[in-house]
Amino acid sequence: MSGDVTTTKTVRHRRLRTVGAVLVVAGWAGATIAPVAFLPRLSPSASRGALSGAISKSSPPIRAEIESVRRFAFPFLAQDVVVQHDPAGLSLAAQGQTAARAVQVDTTGLPGVAGIAGALPLTNELRLMPSSLRSGTTALTYLFYRPSLSPDRTTSLSEAYAKRYLSGPGMGLTGVTGAYPAEAQQGHAISGSLKVIELVSVGLLIVIVAGTFRSVVAPVVTLAAAGIAYELSQRLLAVATIHLPVTVPSELDPILIVLLLGIATDYSVFYLTAARRRIRQGADGRDAAHGAAKEVTSVVLAAGLTVAIGTAMITTAHLPLFAHLGPGLAVTVAVTVAVATTFVPATLWLLGDRVFWPARQSDKGRRSARSRLLGALRRPVAAAAVVVVGVGLLGAGGWALHHDSIGINLLGDLPAGDQAARAANAAGDGFAPGIVAPTEILLNQPAVSAHRVGLARLQAEIGRLPGVAGVLGPADSIPGLPAEGVFLAKDGGAARYLVVLDAEPLGSAAIADLHRVEAAMPAMVSRAGLSGRVRYAGDTAISAGITGPAKGDLLRVGGLVMLAILVVMAVFLRSLIAPVLLTLAGALTVAAALGVTSLVFSNPAGTAGFTFFVPFAAEVLLLAFGADYNLFLAGEIWRTSATRPFRDAVQVGAGRAASAINIAGITLASSFIVLMLVPLASFRELAVAMASGLLIDTFLVRLVVLPAALQLLGARSRWPRRPVPERSPVPEPSPVTDPSPGPAGGLPPAAPTDPIPEREGFPTP
Repeated sequence: MSGDVTTTKTVRHRRLRTVGAVLVVAGWAGATIAPVAFLPRLSPSASRGALSGAISKSSPPIRAEIESVRRFAFPFLAQDVVVQHDPAGLSLAAQGQTAARAVQVDTTGLPGVAGIAGALPLTNELRLMPSSLRSGTTALTYLFYRPSLSPDRTTSLSEAYAKRYLSGPGMGLTGVTGAYPAEAQQGHAISGSLKVIELVSVGLLIVIVAGTFRSVVAPVVTLAAAGIAYELSQRLLAVATIHLPVTVPSELDPILIVLLLGIATDYSVFYLTAARRRIRQGADGRDAAHGAAKEVTSVVLAAGLTVAIGTAMITTAHLPLFAHLGPGLAVTVAVTVAVATTFVPATLWLLGDRVFWPARQSDKGRRSARSRLLGALRRPVAAAAVVVVGVGLLGAGGWALHHDSIGINLLGDLPAGDQAARAANAAGDGFAPGIVAPTEILLNQPAVSAHRVGLARLQAEIGRLPGVAGVLGPADSIPGLPAEGVFLAKDGGAARYLVVLDAEPLGSAAIADLHRVEAAMPAMVSRAGLSGRVRYAGDTAISAGITGPAKGDLLRVGGLVMLAILVVMAVFLRSLIAPVLLTLAGALTVAAALGVTSLVFSNPAGTAGFTFFVPFAAEVLLLAFGADYNLFLAGEIWRTSATRPFRDAVQVGAGRAASAINIAGITLASSFIVLMLVPLASFRELAVAMASGLLIDTFLVRLVVLPAALQLLGARSRWPRRPVPERSPVPEPSPVTDPSPGPAGGLPPAAPTDPIPEREGFPTP
């Protein structure tokens, strides 16, 4: 009689779970359809580029530029530069036409380009311009605009001016260059790659998940979860960019795609792997789904909380571009976790073992090389050797970072054949690389115009500094223009210099050159008999103002993310030693990944350094995904240690976790490799950093180094949690969580426990 009551309750529970699963799946379908129908999708217009999104209008370089425009007759710093170049030489007629068109812009204006506020022509004829490397090969037209015009508008006007008035036979038109044209070209390259990235990422997801589980249904479940999370997060981010201080820089659009697909795949794989293990142990498909949900959901919630908190920590960054990005990433992670912890278990319950169709799941004869490796790590000597060698390899990879630097690299980021890049290279060939965006040095001192000798001496000293290709200043005269208003303020209280650096203006080499100028300036001003206040304006100064905080944010935000990870893991594992160990391993992985990237992209002739957002994005994402894998690994070991001695639990739990972690790591690394399809150097850097970091994390840190370290520490790694007494292994409870009728109306037989690799003194149960 009691058996009949139990059976009735079991059937009722299963029916209720089925109804609940149907409601969950239908609810997510409705929650996706409604926003798709009524809410806008995140579009490139809602995004901003790296430069425009990172510049603060109150930054010292911007204030110095505004002061220069106010106090002098005309500005020195142009938004765009039109480049004409012919290695065989530009004709005097072409150079004359360039000058005449610029004069027309300044005086009467030209049809079709009324938005241009001013133009300044410059040629390297007879090398009269300091920094000219050749003579008569290159002509530049600096174009100036009112601040009210957007970068897109100024770029389109510059291109219209170049094509309409400076093109034709013998004119040598190369193109329009500068920071904002380069940023516009970046945006086009990224937007043109998004669809390909989506398709290739989805294709890789399907192939890897299908191949791993030998199923055509498992990748559909994973893809459905990713699709729901993607559509919802896109709509929510679109609304957030309108109503909240949230931005999604255009450079990070592809990263968001692979991030979301990666998180959804990771969590789906965790559920699928746990369910498959239970089916292999003999559980019914639905019971396996229920057991997997009970086992994995707490881990996924803790991991998702860690990632969400970690990405939210980005809001503490001093750089506005980073600070505004945090909420957007946190929204993406939160939506994905909500989908993964509800939609995936509900779908697995409804499908049962059909989720692995057409493969037949069996554990017969399965004993992998991974099991043998984990068994070998039980020997203290082997474990110690693995830890020493592993930490040494990670440290060696991180050491490669000691010489690296950070820049904006807008021009250097573009493909060599891009118009803005070709124009910048041509200008650099005729003058010096820094000619496309010179640095302006502003000296404020009462009655400074009376100190002509001292101003000339200061100009000469600036020109002799390393990294400076040429200087224009009060010691020079420009035909047709008075010194007052050009290099000397009309009120006599300021002087300015135009400095051309010998490196790409937004790269780390130019930033280092500017820092040398800044460091030497106080002594040079004193030797010249001057005592005024010095300020700097221009793209290189702006870039230095961005990369400086970016370096600080890299350390500050990284530390806060690690602290958040440590706290969540300590609460989840109820211990301190293991979370510290796992967090430090994540930090070493980040350093090694960036070191590998530095070696891959090193350039003996001098590199522009990392694009400023690459190490920041790689750090946060690798720490976040490492936390996922940490929690899954430690969760399996801790759960297994409830029924086995701790060192046995490390061997068995790490083996179970490694299967899911390996699949997730390979899939995610493959997704980030897809970023190589974006034809920009920064995305190649990020692709290598993320892929190498994930593979190092998956196959070195989680598979061998951490299990070896935990074997050495033993139960002490659970401190301050009371150690579990060492005891003989006992069979684990059957993964069949709900009894169901067997063939004769009774309960089904208990499923076998997970096999443990055979070794001496530890027989397989």
